[in-house]
Amino acid sequence: MRRAVTDLADAIAERLGAGRPADDRCVRSVVAVVPTETSRGELEGLVGELASAQVTDFQPAILVFSSEHVHPDIESTLDEVGLHLHFRGFMPRDGKNRKAIAVVLPGPVPGVGRVPANFRVTAIMTVYNESDILAASLQSLRRQGVDVYVIDNWSTDDSHRIARDFLGRGVIGIEQYPVSGPTGTFDWTNLLTRVEAVAEGLEADWIIHHDVDEYRMSPWPGVPLCAALHAVQSFGFNAVDHTVLTHHPTADSFAAGDDFVDAFPYFEFGTRPGHFRQIKAWRQSAGSVRLADSGGHQAIFDDRRVFPFNFLLRHYPIRTQAQGERKVFHDRRERWNPVERGRGWHSHYDSIAAGHNFISSPDNLLRFDDAHFFEDFLPERLLRVGLGA
Repeated sequence: MRRAVTDLADAIAERLGAGRPADDRCVRSVVAVVPTETSRGELEGLVGELASAQVTDFQPAILVFSSEHVHPDIESTLDEVGLHLHFRGFMPRDGKNRKAIAVVLPGPVPGVGRVPANFRVTAIMTVYNESDILAASLQSLRRQGVDVYVIDNWSTDDSHRIARDFLGRGVIGIEQYPVSGPTGTFDWTNLLTRVEAVAEGLEADWIIHHDVDEYRMSPWPGVPLCAALHAVQSFGFNAVDHTVLTHHPTADSFAAGDDFVDAFPYFEFGTRPGHFRQIKAWRQSAGSVRLADSGGHQAIFDDRRVFPFNFLLRHYPIRTQAQGERKVFHDRRERWNPVERGRGWHSHYDSIAAGHNFISSPDNLLRFDDAHFFEDFLPERLLRVGLGA
């Protein structure tokens, strides 16, 4: 088991840049294995070394415990030197055994009360025929302290009307794009270029490139996006990456207007290449930001410094059999821009043929459980260790 612990610790260290220069995503880190029998004095010595290592710069420490229990004195010992336990959870199981893991950072755990009243986060949301979940999506962002600017790509359903109903209630602006009217194709490059332009003109501290069928969560359980992004900024970072969870319907019972997050608890970790780089939130002071270059997967700008721990991007592309058929075969595949297809974009529905069953079996999926997910999948959600990227 010690070998397995060391292997994963090495993987974590590699992901966080231990032993090599930092790039825009990685920072140097410290990984330590803490045996169960560690005395208070030994623990104080270890924590003192961590404090010394973290004096000059943000440098997380990953503590791997030799049992499933975090050392009982760890938090009080950390507090004495100004360090704090931000994330805790477990290594993957080895038979019946599992090991506790904790992430230590030099600043306090974020909270709503620490966010200045004038700190603003705005999501730019592109919309096309998502009336069944648009209201719930807007409401969820408002609850997390996030304003929304809506770019409607000339939806043919009630999406534009629903967005208008939220003006002054979380929605700060709405436009239909392109201004000349609807086009026969889904021109993703043009839409992303418009998102870039809108972002540059917004008065906000942080911008999120956000789809209607997404639900974002901060890595700190219970801490809303606004407070979490303020914490990321206080740590000295100006961009955020995400771990993707794709949620699937396991029954054909969703009704328009239902809370889609509650309705679809079953998920799988994102597996497509595009899922493994989702830098879609950035600090506004970063200057000119390019999204179109990466097909919207990354906000690219000079001096980018990506927070080393991922936020969650929970994705709900399909909700019912009828909605899946309409989205895949009519709203998307019939409208793909041929130039963009030539670049290799928009291929994720190619394997879906007529008659496809969009309702999945829960036996092939994981169930999202708020009480246990953040601990049980700590390495995967923060770092994607074990997910192949």
